[in-house]
Amino acid sequence: MLVARLRSECEAAKRLLAQQETATIRLPNQKGEFVGDVKMISVTRESFQADVAQLLDRLRGPIGKALGDGRTPPDSVDDVILVGGATRMPAVVDMVRNFFRQEPRLTFNPDEVVALGAAVQAALITDDSAVDD
Repeated sequence: MLVARLRSECEAAKRLLAQQETATIRLPNQKGEFVGDVKMISVTRESFQADVAQLLDRLRGPIGKALGDGRTPPDSVDDVILVGGATRMPAVVDMVRNFFRQEPRLTFNPDEVVALGAAVQAALITDDSAVDD
């Protein structure tokens, strides 16, 4: 229960940091409960971005490999569409902006795009005639 509650608090803080500069995380007791005088810590967007910087650096590798495999330089990509929940993080948007030297398109719901991609992949795997390579 402790880990589940703490994970939930951290996820909520991560989402808040996409919209504001600071977020507060409540620390549950050893039983995973929020009772009495609950301890809290404050996290800034800047400190969070420093904590995830290493993960963002790891994103550059697969992006570079995909572009290299396709023999496509970053500046010849017309549109960059971000998908998945982490793409709501300002640090991810900044990394993509710097890598491709253009603004990523943020007009699509990242979760819906992931679901549509999964549906297309499933149709391809099952050789569904409604989906053409």
